[in-house]
Amino acid sequence: MNEHMIPSQTYVLNGTITAEAPLATCGPELSRTKGKSDPTPIPMIMNGQGKFMYMPAAGFRSVLRGCATQLVREALVARNMPLLSLTDAQLLRVGGIKQAGAEAAMDTIEYQEMIRKNPVLGLFGASTPWVTGKASVGHAICQQPIGDDFGPMVVDGVRTDILRRDPAMVDFLTPDSMDEYRTAIDKVKAYGKIKANIKDLERAAAQSKDAAERKKLRDQVAALKKASLADAVVSAQMPLTGYSAIPVGAVLENKIRLLNASSIELGCFLAAMERFALKPILGAHSAHGAGEVSGSWTVAISGQGQIGTVNLLPYEKLEVIEAAGGHVLTKALADFKAFMATGDLEPWATKALLVGADEESAND
Repeated sequence: MNEHMIPSQTYVLNGTITAEAPLATCGPELSRTKGKSDPTPIPMIMNGQGKFMYMPAAGFRSVLRGCATQLVREALVARNMPLLSLTDAQLLRVGGIKQAGAEAAMDTIEYQEMIRKNPVLGLFGASTPWVTGKASVGHAICQQPIGDDFGPMVVDGVRTDILRRDPAMVDFLTPDSMDEYRTAIDKVKAYGKIKANIKDLERAAAQSKDAAERKKLRDQVAALKKASLADAVVSAQMPLTGYSAIPVGAVLENKIRLLNASSIELGCFLAAMERFALKPILGAHSAHGAGEVSGSWTVAISGQGQIGTVNLLPYEKLEVIEAAGGHVLTKALADFKAFMATGDLEPWATKALLVGADEESAND
């Protein structure tokens, strides 16, 4: 039987991700909630058991899609196939970019062929054209709620003056550079005096009981702020607010579902996990050593029971352990790799799709 004729199954992965290093991330909406002097927050959810830190699903899913995209790129090179256009790349990596005009209509046969020849698209979906991805990747949520003995760690610091950090550097600077350094220090001092003056005026305005006097003082503050915009500088010794992170050793629950996925699509997902194991970084601040994870998931077929386990060993491999007498996972992984090497892989936006979009846009 042709591999693609095997009935699709829903694969259920339940497991945990362990923070081998601090885990940090912060989306735009969460970032807007932080105060000026507060560290960048870590996402949290609350339920009847308490408040829990978590790593959002979108980041993990995007990393896995990126790993799958790498595998496609490597297959194109290995097979000497045509490279990707910008539209192809957008479709593969992020599911397309919405263009002007109506989206092309695809009949069922075209749609199924597109998905069959591009398992990355079948797994992770697209918005242009609309493809409902089969990979449902859940948030990674800390098992332990925030409490007296468990909570976010804060990483902060201070901007460092180059000559205070390394005084010997002065011997390697040109005279002009030393003049620039002194000028920069003078600007910081001058701007510091302006800020102090503004604070004094604001304090006086707040304490004044005379409305006319308050207005006069506030006008002076506004004028000073406007006049000093060009002089605004940041001291090299100013503290950095830093960021919050899930601490090392935290265990986070994670659920993954591959809904009605073919064996090739299961293999694609396992291959993406395998590639992720070689660079297992989630979230921000990898320059600080943050983001490293390990993980372990049981794998079951919906309605049929457990078929194995996969263990993510950081910077080593994805360990695939079959249930006794089973071969579903290893066969899926092998079949996907064979498909990438010799199968009818077509990761490009289909001509029918592109022509259809052009025709519909012209008729708008």
